[in-house]
Amino acid sequence: MDSEYCNSYNMCWGTLGTVRPFSNFHPDRDVMAIKAALENKDTVTLVRILTNRSNAQRQVIAEAFKASKQKDIVTALKKAVSGDLVLLLVELLIPSVEYEAYRFQEAMAKELVQRIMVSHSEEDLLCIRAAFIKLTGNSLYTALQKHFKGDYLQALLAICRSED
Repeated sequence: MDSEYCNSYNMCWGTLGTVRPFSNFHPDRDVMAIKAALENKDTVTLVRILTNRSNAQRQVIAEAFKASKQKDIVTALKKAVSGDLVLLLVELLIPSVEYEAYRFQEAMAKELVQRIMVSHSEEDLLCIRAAFIKLTGNSLYTALQKHFKGDYLQALLAICRSED
């Protein structure tokens, strides 16, 4: 990474793999900076802000953006940025539980389901199952039954626990 970039911004190194709340969080400032970045198509600023905030803080930013612009931040991002970057930024703005439901939907064909299921608590899985129904219109339990068979299916259903 470019040393000028690293020296010009207050980032929290040493927390690799863990997104922690940004200590100097001011959603109104972030919204103003995001608005300017969208107008100027300044992708560095968009990435810097959205990747240095926790998911909860990004949700606050999205609400503040909507309140001040009367427009959804995702729609604004899609107009200003394109390609893989817009996909990344949009996914960063999805609430955690809904993102996990989305990952389940994507993982059905990729057999990543086991990793997703065993890495969450029972309480998290309840929320993810509810978000999965909202996203797909089907229960996670039913989706697992459609995509897997045998002992592997039985193990996944045991983790999933019940039909919704």
